[in-house]
Amino acid sequence: MRRRTTAGVAVLLAVAAGSTVAYGLEGRPASGMLVIAHRGAPVYAAESTLGGYDRAVGLGADLLEGDMVVSKDGRLVMCHDIELSRVTDIASRPEFAGRASVRTFNGVDYTGYWVDDFTWAELQTLRKWDGQSLTTADDLISFAQGRGAGLYLEIKESGYFQARGLDPVSRVVNLMRARGEDRRDSRVWLQSSNPGDLQAMRGQIGNRFVFLTRSVGADDVGLFPGFRQFADVLGVPTTRARRSLVQQAHAADLGVHVWTLRGSRDAYRKAAAIGADGVITDFPDLGVNVRSRQRAGDRPTGLTSRVENGSAIASWNAVAGSWYAVTFDFGDPLEAPTLWVEGGSASLPMADAKSVDITVARFDGVRLGGDSFTRATVVPVNYNEPRTKTRVRNVTAVVSSDARTRITGVMERQKGAKWVPLRSGAGWLRGRGEDVGDLRRKFRAGKDGGFALTVKVRKDILDGYVPERSWMVGVTATKKLKPSSSEWVDSKEGPPPAPSRKGRSQSLPSQDVKVRVG
Repeated sequence: MRRRTTAGVAVLLAVAAGSTVAYGLEGRPASGMLVIAHRGAPVYAAESTLGGYDRAVGLGADLLEGDMVVSKDGRLVMCHDIELSRVTDIASRPEFAGRASVRTFNGVDYTGYWVDDFTWAELQTLRKWDGQSLTTADDLISFAQGRGAGLYLEIKESGYFQARGLDPVSRVVNLMRARGEDRRDSRVWLQSSNPGDLQAMRGQIGNRFVFLTRSVGADDVGLFPGFRQFADVLGVPTTRARRSLVQQAHAADLGVHVWTLRGSRDAYRKAAAIGADGVITDFPDLGVNVRSRQRAGDRPTGLTSRVENGSAIASWNAVAGSWYAVTFDFGDPLEAPTLWVEGGSASLPMADAKSVDITVARFDGVRLGGDSFTRATVVPVNYNEPRTKTRVRNVTAVVSSDARTRITGVMERQKGAKWVPLRSGAGWLRGRGEDVGDLRRKFRAGKDGGFALTVKVRKDILDGYVPERSWMVGVTATKKLKPSSSEWVDSKEGPPPAPSRKGRSQSLPSQDVKVRVG
């Protein structure tokens, strides 16, 4: 039977204090989604280095992900690429001039510096962009054991290495046994995109195994029971991560880990909402932040956006020398690209999109701060544009003691030089943030132009905690009225939700989000 866990205040405090994380069969810790640091913390430090992994541990990651390749003398080396030019300085090293060679893949010749042409003694002299060096899987295990961290190791390109007499599977099995990490309770997880690798290892060692998929979908659901014979978890790309697929995997006793998330908190919220058991991320601090419901301050100020020459452009008040994660969400936060920029602006082509949500967060040298967000929209030319302007004023959002959010304000229209109430005007509400996802609802204002919207959200609220949310209210365009909207307004923290029982979490009605006017 599949073991399930529930989140609670005591569990969150235990995790924050560094207690051992208990995993269910599908790899979901008691605190919620696993946060798996993709190659360490590759935005903040060079990927697959001990310094990067150390940074990820400091940010609270549950598992450290990395790829294992094989050197000429048979050492398991932590490196994503089998060709070394992207990740090291090998192309500029005079001692290795003339060592490039040709490999043929799918009938195409590629020239490069291939990891299996170099011994470990040679490889460890190479440097990455921040001066760090490559490391071996053996050394990474020593590091993880010393820090009490878990590992999530992928066998990379096993067929390539086996064809060259350097079988990585047998080397991984031997390494797990030599380091005492070959048991079910080991904190070393093993993954591969080759089912044969997993089948071979499962018969020899007891680790948890992850089947890394790239194109799994609804048509593959019938194969899930077969996958369960050699894997405990499916690694699913963001492009394929859907609630129905997660449910089908769980029905087959398979966990689901989604890869690879980047710099938008909305992506982590959506992964949690569809039931994912873990996320592989370039920003482990964001995953931990969302999961543990930490308050993130220091939001960038002055954020504006526009569409110009086919690109969405965001600008904000930048702090000198600071770096920012800028995410462009065209409809699915799991697939939203993130730009890493220094300065106060970023842009991305709109392609055929009509609008995009833009999120900006500042890196303070340790972790990302809070999100500021805006929306850029393509404004079509309308020669019959209505002449009457509208506006939304005095919008507030206050969370009451029953865990409901009450959003109030006034809709107005221009009449001559004055602004008057927009009587019974059609409007829309949009909510973003924790436990809301991407809420969109319509309503009508009262006869005095005022509105009071009560939002109930389907989610358990922990004792003494108010979710972090923001709201925007707008006037719907008509033949006579121009559209308008408020700025994003954050929920104000009111009294904490009253639990139904002392010391236990309060559960809101298990029905869809509702908006009530009045």
